[in-house]
Amino acid sequence: MKMLVMIIVPLSFQLTLNLRQGSFSDWIALLGHLSSQPNLKPCANPALFPVAEAPPEIPRVMLTFPNLGLQFDASSLGWSLRWAELPTRNLKLDHMEKRRDLAVSELLAAAEKFNIKPVRLGSVITWAIQPEEKPAMWIAKIFFKPELVSGAPFNRPNLLEIHSHKVFKADDFDVNSWARVKSEALLQPSEDFKTPAVITFHTDLNTLAEETVERDYEQARKFFSSTWKHHRQIATLYLGVQT
Repeated sequence: MKMLVMIIVPLSFQLTLNLRQGSFSDWIALLGHLSSQPNLKPCANPALFPVAEAPPEIPRVMLTFPNLGLQFDASSLGWSLRWAELPTRNLKLDHMEKRRDLAVSELLAAAEKFNIKPVRLGSVITWAIQPEEKPAMWIAKIFFKPELVSGAPFNRPNLLEIHSHKVFKADDFDVNSWARVKSEALLQPSEDFKTPAVITFHTDLNTLAEETVERDYEQARKFFSSTWKHHRQIATLYLGVQT
Protein backbone atom coordinates (compact mmCIF):
# COMPACT_ATOMS: atom_id res chain seq x y z
CA MET A 1 0.00 0.00 0.00
CA LYS A 2 1.27 3.46 -0.93
CA MET A 3 2.12 5.57 2.13
CA LEU A 4 -0.41 8.42 2.41
CA VAL A 5 0.17 11.90 3.76
CA MET A 6 -2.52 12.36 6.39
CA ILE A 7 -2.54 13.29 10.05
CA ILE A 8 -3.21 10.31 12.32
CA VAL A 9 -4.32 11.31 15.81
CA PRO A 10 -4.38 9.02 18.86
CA LEU A 11 -7.81 9.20 20.51
CA SER A 12 -7.66 6.78 23.42
CA PHE A 13 -5.91 3.79 24.95
CA GLN A 14 -6.85 0.96 27.29
CA LEU A 15 -4.73 -1.50 29.30
CA THR A 16 -6.10 -4.60 31.02
CA LEU A 17 -4.66 -7.01 33.58
CA ASN A 18 -6.71 -10.12 34.29
CA LEU A 19 -5.49 -11.32 37.69
CA ARG A 20 -5.75 -14.54 39.63
CA GLN A 21 -8.34 -14.32 42.36
CA GLY A 22 -7.18 -13.33 45.83
CA SER A 23 -8.79 -13.03 49.23
CA PHE A 24 -11.32 -10.35 50.11
CA SER A 25 -8.77 -8.71 52.42
CA ASP A 26 -6.30 -8.53 49.50
CA TRP A 27 -8.99 -6.89 47.42
CA ILE A 28 -9.72 -4.24 50.06
CA ALA A 29 -6.00 -3.55 50.50
CA LEU A 30 -5.48 -3.26 46.74
CA LEU A 31 -8.31 -0.74 46.39
CA GLY A 32 -6.97 1.25 49.35
CA HIS A 33 -3.56 1.37 47.71
CA LEU A 34 -4.95 2.50 44.35
CA SER A 35 -7.16 5.15 45.95
CA SER A 36 -4.13 6.68 47.68
CA GLN A 37 -2.10 7.18 44.51
CA PRO A 38 -1.77 10.86 43.50
CA ASN A 39 -2.04 9.97 39.81
CA LEU A 40 -5.45 8.36 40.29
CA LYS A 41 -7.42 10.68 42.59
CA PRO A 42 -10.49 8.40 42.80
CA CYS A 43 -13.85 10.11 42.64
CA ALA A 44 -16.36 7.26 42.77
CA ASN A 45 -17.57 4.76 45.33
CA PRO A 46 -17.75 0.98 44.78
CA ALA A 47 -20.92 -0.26 43.10
CA LEU A 48 -22.15 -3.66 44.32
CA PHE A 49 -23.91 -6.15 42.06
CA PRO A 50 -24.90 -9.20 44.17
CA VAL A 51 -26.66 -11.08 41.34
CA ALA A 52 -26.65 -14.72 42.41
CA GLU A 53 -27.94 -16.17 39.14
CA ALA A 54 -25.57 -14.28 36.87
CA PRO A 55 -22.78 -16.18 35.05
CA PRO A 56 -19.57 -16.41 37.13
CA GLU A 57 -17.65 -14.09 34.81
CA ILE A 58 -20.09 -11.19 35.41
CA PRO A 59 -18.46 -8.65 37.77
CA ARG A 60 -20.00 -8.56 41.23
CA VAL A 61 -18.13 -5.44 42.27
CA MET A 62 -16.94 -2.57 40.10
CA LEU A 63 -14.95 0.44 41.27
CA THR A 64 -14.33 3.23 38.78
CA PHE A 65 -12.02 6.24 38.82
CA PRO A 66 -13.69 8.39 36.14
CA ASN A 67 -11.07 11.12 35.91
CA LEU A 68 -8.52 8.63 34.55
CA GLY A 69 -10.80 5.82 33.46
CA LEU A 70 -9.39 3.25 35.89
CA GLN A 71 -11.80 0.42 36.60
CA PHE A 72 -11.53 -2.56 38.92
CA ASP A 73 -13.87 -5.55 38.40
CA ALA A 74 -14.27 -8.54 40.71
CA SER A 75 -16.16 -11.72 39.86
CA SER A 76 -16.09 -15.27 41.17
CA LEU A 77 -13.62 -16.16 38.38
CA GLY A 78 -11.05 -13.50 39.12
CA TRP A 79 -10.16 -9.83 39.10
CA SER A 80 -9.57 -7.37 36.31
CA LEU A 81 -7.75 -4.04 36.42
CA ARG A 82 -8.51 -1.82 33.45
CA TRP A 83 -7.17 1.65 32.64
CA ALA A 84 -9.13 3.22 29.79
CA GLU A 85 -8.09 6.80 29.10
CA LEU A 86 -9.51 9.38 26.76
CA PRO A 87 -6.61 11.77 26.21
CA THR A 88 -7.10 15.52 26.17
CA ARG A 89 -7.88 17.29 22.92
CA ASN A 90 -5.13 17.59 20.33
CA LEU A 91 -2.99 14.97 22.03
CA LYS A 92 0.29 14.13 20.33
CA LEU A 93 1.72 10.66 19.99
CA ASP A 94 4.64 11.15 22.37
CA HIS A 95 2.28 12.36 25.12
CA MET A 96 0.04 9.32 24.71
CA GLU A 97 3.09 7.08 25.00
CA LYS A 98 4.05 8.77 28.28
CA ARG A 99 0.50 8.48 29.66
CA ARG A 100 0.39 4.83 28.65
CA ASP A 101 3.76 4.17 30.31
CA LEU A 102 2.41 5.76 33.50
CA ALA A 103 -0.67 3.53 33.34
CA VAL A 104 1.48 0.41 32.93
CA SER A 105 3.63 1.46 35.88
CA GLU A 106 0.65 2.16 38.17
CA LEU A 107 -1.21 -1.05 37.32
CA LEU A 108 1.78 -3.34 37.69
CA ALA A 109 2.98 -1.61 40.86
CA ALA A 110 -0.41 -2.23 42.45
CA ALA A 111 -0.43 -5.88 41.39
CA GLU A 112 3.17 -6.45 42.49
CA LYS A 113 2.67 -4.77 45.88
CA PHE A 114 0.07 -7.40 46.78
CA ASN A 115 1.77 -10.26 44.92
CA ILE A 116 -1.18 -10.72 42.55
CA LYS A 117 0.12 -12.21 39.30
CA PRO A 118 -1.50 -11.31 35.97
CA VAL A 119 -2.89 -14.12 33.82
CA ARG A 120 -4.20 -12.41 30.66
CA LEU A 121 -3.02 -9.09 29.28
CA GLY A 122 -4.67 -6.69 26.86
CA SER A 123 -3.89 -3.41 25.11
CA VAL A 124 -6.21 -1.25 23.00
CA ILE A 125 -5.53 1.93 21.03
CA THR A 126 -7.96 4.00 18.94
CA TRP A 127 -6.69 6.35 16.24
CA ALA A 128 -8.41 8.81 13.89
CA ILE A 129 -7.61 10.10 10.40
CA GLN A 130 -9.50 12.43 8.05
CA PRO A 131 -9.17 11.81 4.30
CA GLU A 132 -10.00 14.46 1.73
CA GLU A 133 -13.08 12.56 0.54
CA LYS A 134 -16.06 11.12 2.39
CA PRO A 135 -14.69 8.71 5.05
CA ALA A 136 -16.96 5.78 4.16
CA MET A 137 -16.03 6.08 0.48
CA TRP A 138 -12.33 6.20 1.37
CA ILE A 139 -12.65 2.94 3.31
CA ALA A 140 -14.47 1.29 0.40
CA LYS A 141 -11.77 2.32 -2.09
CA ILE A 142 -8.96 1.11 0.19
CA PHE A 143 -10.39 -2.31 1.05
CA PHE A 144 -12.68 -3.33 -1.85
CA LYS A 145 -12.08 -4.14 -5.51
CA PRO A 146 -12.69 -1.19 -7.88
CA GLU A 147 -15.67 -2.89 -9.54
CA LEU A 148 -17.45 -3.07 -6.17
CA VAL A 149 -16.94 0.67 -5.59
CA SER A 150 -17.68 2.04 -9.06
CA GLY A 151 -21.20 0.54 -8.94
CA ALA A 152 -23.43 -1.25 -6.48
CA PRO A 153 -23.15 -2.17 -3.67
CA PHE A 154 -20.41 0.16 -2.39
CA ASN A 155 -20.59 3.16 -4.73
CA ARG A 156 -22.16 5.58 -2.19
CA PRO A 157 -21.97 4.36 1.42
CA ASN A 158 -22.89 6.80 4.16
CA LEU A 159 -21.27 4.72 6.89
CA LEU A 160 -18.93 1.76 6.63
CA GLU A 161 -17.30 -0.49 9.22
CA ILE A 162 -14.86 -3.37 8.70
CA HIS A 163 -13.63 -5.85 11.31
CA SER A 164 -10.68 -8.21 11.14
CA HIS A 165 -9.30 -10.84 13.52
CA LYS A 166 -6.08 -12.79 13.36
CA VAL A 167 -3.68 -14.55 15.72
CA PHE A 168 0.05 -13.90 15.44
CA LYS A 169 3.23 -13.82 17.50
CA ALA A 170 4.08 -10.37 18.82
CA ASP A 171 7.70 -10.88 19.86
CA ASP A 172 7.41 -13.48 22.68
CA PHE A 173 3.60 -13.43 22.94
CA ASP A 174 0.88 -15.21 21.00
CA VAL A 175 -1.88 -12.61 20.69
CA ASN A 176 -5.36 -12.10 19.35
CA SER A 177 -5.32 -9.08 17.06
CA TRP A 178 -8.67 -7.37 16.53
CA ALA A 179 -8.85 -4.43 14.12
CA ARG A 180 -11.83 -2.21 13.29
CA VAL A 181 -11.97 0.52 10.65
CA LYS A 182 -15.05 2.72 10.94
CA SER A 183 -16.41 5.95 9.47
CA GLU A 184 -18.00 8.10 12.15
CA ALA A 185 -18.25 11.59 13.64
CA LEU A 186 -16.17 12.75 16.60
CA LEU A 187 -18.27 13.78 19.57
CA GLN A 188 -15.64 16.33 20.59
CA PRO A 189 -14.07 18.62 17.99
CA SER A 190 -10.35 18.50 17.34
CA GLU A 191 -8.11 21.22 15.95
CA ASP A 192 -6.40 18.52 13.90
CA PHE A 193 -9.49 17.99 11.70
CA LYS A 194 -11.58 20.32 9.56
CA THR A 195 -14.90 18.57 10.33
CA PRO A 196 -16.13 15.94 12.85
CA ALA A 197 -16.36 13.30 10.08
CA VAL A 198 -13.36 10.97 10.45
CA ILE A 199 -12.21 7.38 10.19
CA THR A 200 -11.45 5.69 13.49
CA PHE A 201 -9.12 2.72 13.67
CA HIS A 202 -9.39 0.52 16.74
CA THR A 203 -6.70 -2.10 17.49
CA ASP A 204 -7.01 -4.62 20.32
CA LEU A 205 -4.10 -6.94 21.19
CA ASN A 206 -4.62 -9.50 23.95
CA THR A 207 -3.05 -12.76 25.06
CA LEU A 208 -4.95 -15.97 24.32
CA ALA A 209 -7.80 -17.04 26.62
CA GLU A 210 -6.53 -20.61 26.78
CA GLU A 211 -3.22 -19.45 28.28
CA THR A 212 -4.01 -19.55 32.00
CA VAL A 213 -0.49 -19.63 33.45
CA GLU A 214 0.40 -16.75 35.75
CA ARG A 215 2.90 -14.28 34.27
CA ASP A 216 5.56 -12.43 36.18
CA TYR A 217 5.60 -8.63 36.25
CA GLU A 218 8.57 -8.34 33.92
CA GLN A 219 6.69 -10.38 31.30
CA ALA A 220 3.73 -8.04 31.67
CA ARG A 221 5.93 -4.97 31.21
CA LYS A 222 7.47 -6.57 28.14
CA PHE A 223 4.01 -7.27 26.71
CA PHE A 224 2.89 -3.66 27.01
CA SER A 225 6.16 -2.38 25.58
CA SER A 226 5.92 -4.79 22.66
CA THR A 227 2.28 -4.05 21.88
CA TRP A 228 2.89 -0.29 21.65
CA LYS A 229 5.21 -1.00 18.71
CA HIS A 230 2.75 -3.43 17.12
CA HIS A 231 -0.21 -1.04 17.48
CA ARG A 232 1.70 1.49 15.39
CA GLN A 233 2.77 -1.08 12.81
CA ILE A 234 -0.80 -2.37 12.43
CA ALA A 235 -2.15 1.15 11.89
CA THR A 236 0.39 1.71 9.13
CA LEU A 237 -0.37 -1.70 7.57
CA TYR A 238 -4.14 -1.17 7.41
CA LEU A 239 -4.32 2.56 6.69
CA GLY A 240 -1.10 3.25 4.83
CA VAL A 241 -0.42 6.19 7.18
CA GLN A 242 2.83 6.53 9.09
CA THR A 243 2.30 6.83 12.85
